[in-house]
Formats: sequence, C-alpha cells, structure tokens
Amino acid sequence: MGLNASGYLTGVRFSASLDAGVTLSGYKTTQHHILHRGREFHFVSYEGLPANLKNGTEATPATWYLMVAGKRLPVMPEQNDLELVSLTRQFTGWLDENVFDEVAVGS
Repeated sequence: MGLNASGYLTGVRFSASLDAGVTLSGYKTTQHHILHRGREFHFVSYEGLPANLKNGTEATPATWYLMVAGKRLPVMPEQNDLELVSLTRQFTGWLDENVFDEVAVGS
C-alpha cells in the first residue's frame, strides 16, 4: 500500500458484500419545494421503518418531513396517489396550522 504520483492510495482492495437474507429497498425519496406566505419550504419524503421487536419500536409508514435548519419535522404519511396540486394544498394547510399559527400565538 502506498501513494502513486497523483497522491492516490495504491494496493488497497475494497469489497462490499451483503449478508444472506438482507433485502434492499426500492424506495425513492421525493423532494418538494413550495413558496407559501412569502417563505420557501422544503419537504422530503423518507421511507418507513419496520417494527423492531428488540427495542420495542413500532413500524412507521413512509412520511413527508419539513426540513428546517438541518432537522426534519414529521408532517404526514406519504400517499402515493396524490396529485401535485393536492399535495401542495395539504402542505400549505399543515404550514398554516403548525408554523404560522404558532407565530401568531407567540407574538
């Protein structure tokens, strides 16, 4: 093992393998940006998680999250059959109830 003239490692082998019985998900994360009340919001869908009997956690469905300062806030379960207009309407309704309503209460 060493560095070549370009500064890259040489003589190193990388391998990847999957344990028997491991399945990979075909889930595709989706992003949606909307402009509402003069502010831009970024929503991202994440795959649900199976239940874990070892630590007692229940399964979670695929969910839309609002991304804020590097954190994600759960918004609603993902529904594959929603059209873009309906999805945007649900997001703006959620923002009105959970973001802008809190701003009004806090002032």
